[in-house]
Amino acid sequence: MKISRREFVGSGLVGGAAAACAGCRPVFITQALGRAGTGKRPTGPIKWVNSACLQCCAGCGIRVKTIAGDAIKIEGNPLHPINRGRLCPKGQAGLQVLYD
Repeated sequence: MKISRREFVGSGLVGGAAAACAGCRPVFITQALGRAGTGKRPTGPIKWVNSACLQCCAGCGIRVKTIAGDAIKIEGNPLHPINRGRLCPKGQAGLQVLYD
């Protein structure tokens, strides 16, 4: 069986896209939490904690949403003078770094 270069590259692209999409299935943060390994959502008081992002040297201000002490969301702090509420992708990925 002879395969052309075009077919080889096309099948490689399709295979690569399929492999990439297989890793993109949604994993909920509550499933990634250590004590929520049972798949149950954490319950308790919701609290916002102000902090600084340490993913790079800029030190942007962040707000972390926690439920019962577990971080579930990170967003920029609008009152911080450096980033004024904006947050780069590294800062947004802070939860992935925390729970990976």
